Parts: sequence; C-alpha cells; structure tokens
Amino acid sequence: MRLNRDIRYQIKALLEAGLLQKDIANQLKITPGALTKELQRNGGRDEYDPDKADKRAVRLQRKSHVHCKYGEDIWNGVEDAVMEDWSPDEIVGRRKNEGLVTPSVPTIYRWLKNKPELEPHLRHLGKSYRKRGQAKDTRGSIRDQQWIDDRPAIVDRKVRFGDFEIDLINGAHHKGNLFTANDRMSGFCIR
Repeated sequence: MRLNRDIRYQIKALLEAGLLQKDIANQLKITPGALTKELQRNGGRDEYDPDKADKRAVRLQRKSHVHCKYGEDIWNGVEDAVMEDWSPDEIVGRRKNEGLVTPSVPTIYRWLKNKPELEPHLRHLGKSYRKRGQAKDTRGSIRDQQWIDDRPAIVDRKVRFGDFEIDLINGAHHKGNLFTANDRMSGFCIR
C-alpha cells in the first residue's frame, strides 16, 4: 500500500498520541518496515512533518524512472542499434558516452518484448534476460557431476585399464581450452 497525504496525517496524530510504531502500522494496515522507512526519510519520530513528507514523496515519484517517457526519436535510435546487432548493454554504454538520453538495460529488454521482429538481432535468441542479483547463478556449473570421493575403490587400486581421469581447463577470457584424459593404470594421456 502506498502512503498518501491522509495516512501521513494519521501517522503524525498517532505519534503525538504516543502509540508504538508497530501499533500505528497495525492500525493503518501498513507494514512496520514501511512506517520505519517513512519516519527515517522524514525527520524521525519527533520531527515528522506530514506536509514535507508528502511533498518529498511526490517529488521523488515524479523523478522515478518508472514514469519516464522516452520519445520516438530515442526508441528509433535504440532500434537502429539493435538492428546492427548491438546488445542492450552496448546501446546504453554508447548512448551515455555520447551524452544522449538512454533508457536502462532492463527497460530496453521490456521494450524488446513487444518487438518480435527484432528478436533475430539479439544474441540470446529465445532466452529471457537474467536480472542481476538473482539468488543463484548456475551458468557454467556441471549437471549430475560425480565427486572423486564417490568413485569405486577398485579405481584407486589402479589395476584395470579404462579408468580415466578427465579434466577440462578453459583459457583466460574463454580463449583456448585444454582437455586431458589420463588412464589411472597405464598413465596413458590424451590431450
């Protein structure tokens, strides 16, 4: 629930009545965290001014990127760059370097969802944009990997041919790779 002017005046009245923050939050049906943030942003419990708080909130809401409307000329520039196979990250970086107004990378991806004709120019066809900071990044991990500790005991005895240890080393910046397969008994190595 978004706080409005009426709620802010109720907060002020309940603070002056000496209620605890959690009781104010319960009475106004807002989260205690939202009330805490509201008070921290606007002078604290003793200095809270609902007029100033509301004016500040309105000002911040107007500046918010959510309400920013980009003109057709900006989107035409973005579209031209996509047609040249630029990624949204490259578009934002280039436009900023040139001092041009630019939407954010996530905003460009949202805009591209409504432009299926541009999809062939994206590098990650059909894959959705991975928002930064997601809980776990699984790129590059090996599925169903088996640990050395779990291998059969006979392999450690080195008595049979065909028990290979395999390793893959990727070079810096993914340039060049080294694959090795070593037979444990004979020491035969494939590179």
